[in-house]
Amino acid sequence: MAHSLSASKAVALALVLLFPLLLSSGEDAGAQSPEEDAPLSVRLVSQPVWHKPGDTLHIKLRVINKGNEPVKGFGIRVGVFERARSRSALHDSFEAEPVSELYVQTQIHPHASLEPGASSVVEVNNPMTDFNNLLTAEDGGVFPVTLAVTALPSGTILDWVTTPLIYYPEHPVDPLDLVTVVPLVDEPSLGPDGSFLVPSEGSIPLQQAASSEGWMRGLVDALRAATTPPPDPEPTQPRKDNRRGKHKKPRKPRKVPPPIPPLHVAIAPDPRLLEELTAMADGYRTSEGEDVRGAAPEAEAVADTLRTLRSVLAQPGVQTLLVPYGYPDLTTLSQLPAETTEQLLEHLSEGRLVTEELLPFDLDGAWLFPPDGRLDTATLELLQLGERAHRVASISAAAVAPTADPDNSGCPTTSLTFACPAAITTDRGTTKGYIADQGLAERLAILGVPGSNDRLTLQQFFAETSMIREEQPGIPGRVVQATIPARWDPSPGLSKLLFDNLKDAPWLRTLTPSEGLRGLDPLPERQLEPAIATATPETTTFYTEHLAPARTVIQSYADVAIEEDARVRRLQHNLLVAQSYMNRDASTATNYADSSREEAQAELDKIRIIGVADVTLTSSRGKFQLVLANGTDSTVDIEIEFDSEQLEFDPELLERLSTTYSPGNHPLTITATARASGKFPLTVRVNSPGSDYEIERKDINIRSTAYNNIALGITVGALMFLILFYLVRGLRRRTRAKGSPEADPA
Repeated sequence: MAHSLSASKAVALALVLLFPLLLSSGEDAGAQSPEEDAPLSVRLVSQPVWHKPGDTLHIKLRVINKGNEPVKGFGIRVGVFERARSRSALHDSFEAEPVSELYVQTQIHPHASLEPGASSVVEVNNPMTDFNNLLTAEDGGVFPVTLAVTALPSGTILDWVTTPLIYYPEHPVDPLDLVTVVPLVDEPSLGPDGSFLVPSEGSIPLQQAASSEGWMRGLVDALRAATTPPPDPEPTQPRKDNRRGKHKKPRKPRKVPPPIPPLHVAIAPDPRLLEELTAMADGYRTSEGEDVRGAAPEAEAVADTLRTLRSVLAQPGVQTLLVPYGYPDLTTLSQLPAETTEQLLEHLSEGRLVTEELLPFDLDGAWLFPPDGRLDTATLELLQLGERAHRVASISAAAVAPTADPDNSGCPTTSLTFACPAAITTDRGTTKGYIADQGLAERLAILGVPGSNDRLTLQQFFAETSMIREEQPGIPGRVVQATIPARWDPSPGLSKLLFDNLKDAPWLRTLTPSEGLRGLDPLPERQLEPAIATATPETTTFYTEHLAPARTVIQSYADVAIEEDARVRRLQHNLLVAQSYMNRDASTATNYADSSREEAQAELDKIRIIGVADVTLTSSRGKFQLVLANGTDSTVDIEIEFDSEQLEFDPELLERLSTTYSPGNHPLTITATARASGKFPLTVRVNSPGSDYEIERKDINIRSTAYNNIALGITVGALMFLILFYLVRGLRRRTRAKGSPEADPA
């Protein structure tokens, strides 16, 4: 037996050595390039993620007739390459043509008839023993496979697909540590007014996603199955006594393989999504005016999805990450023209608050998940300044500054990848976390791209993890981090395939971010780029023309409407959603900001000052009447301010008027003292407390006649004095004239 095995290895080695010569001499009659404009095309439908000895290929293909004529019969040619030796070789194999396979098998389907536009699914089920390089493989790894559809009877290749076949003859001793982050996020479905938007093309996206066949329900169901610990093994029952009362010898315990540990994973739920799921589960209103009760099947389905998600997040092997509310691009927020720290930290504080309200655990000390891994030095320093970035779960490799020494580009030892945790130090502090593996990120980024094959992409992703392990197996402290794309809406089947195989893959050991850091100190140092480009180039314009004005109005409304907590919070959340990275387009963001500002302003406009436009004061100190009209449904807290250069007001009066007012009309008696007579303006302003924001303005013309009456009295008095003075003077003269000696006749 040993001699035959050695002979097989020798034959395989000879084939490996001679194959390039065979290719160059043209002796491989099957090595042909695919025809252009071929009538048939082929697409991968399914395959096992990995194989072990004794397996069959079990690969399913869809053959499509894209021509204009019926096709009678075709062949499927299967070729297996040698094991990939490096990641670069693996990447090359993703586009490999079927001209250089070492081991080839062909299936003939002579009776398969395809009409134009029709397709047929065929299964390639060759045993592993059909391929010598698999039969003799001692080390596991990735063996690229090409599957070509051929014309009959010529055997001409019409189309082909290359997929990585992962094969392990034995379970690896030192699996690769993998930290996987699963963002749970969707584009906003709850509109600015609190109703769920019904798009013209169909049902509410969130309702559809959380339904029994929706992508979100499938994802959380797959996570629940993969993260639930296996049940405890049943104890071995003793054998029953025989008829004679003697005990039989106990059975030898069966060798039961140890249960596969559950998946360890990090989940990053967007607080806005949690909020929308909760609102929909309790019953909701649509933008078309329909009220859906909480007992309706649609709401029940959402409630069930939410319950399942909460149970997943409570599993011991699941780590919940802190996500900024609304899933914004943090680097964009850090470059806003004003209030940068406040804007940035508001998303984080509100994200923490909402998540803790809706999930049954505390997020103190939680790891931060920056959306899409976008983080630069400027942004990280702002986070460190606010003490919000002690641990970061995933940083894009594109955000990492290149090292000056290429020999130190890898970690924990010289390597081709940033496949380990790292420490990032700035002037504000040190942050520990993970830099996402660039190769895995590039694979996963293809998921959901129109025209791509998600099943093939997932296979390439798993092959990449296997290749990372096989390049440098057994290196301690090498923890690879990968993030599932936030914008991928997988089918339930793909979600199950992904998480089941992350759990079961023998070359992987899954960890949470916290578990990946245990025992790794000190960590390799890395630096981020000083600043990376904003996600949207119109950010400054949007902020100055839409977001900043809306923030001013809504904050003023929040200061005034002391009983409208739910409305105020919704409007404030709308502003955070307006900055979401998940908005479909710029008009969506603008609508959230502008609609919220208009709603808040409409409520503030219901607060008015009613009174006459002209007031006459007939004395230096007089009174006049105004009315404060509160047309809102809430008690409001306001400040009333009087502005006039010629009137004085009692400070106690102003303090007494600046208070709270219930809904309705409130008469105000104003006492003022005029400094002069005449006509002059008085401006009455209603402001939000503690700010200069003007809610209402009333201009009144004041006419004071008090000083005119005093002047008239003085004038009349002076005239009377003069008259009296001259009368008295005349009488005295006459009296003197009568008493004079010259005037006496005696």
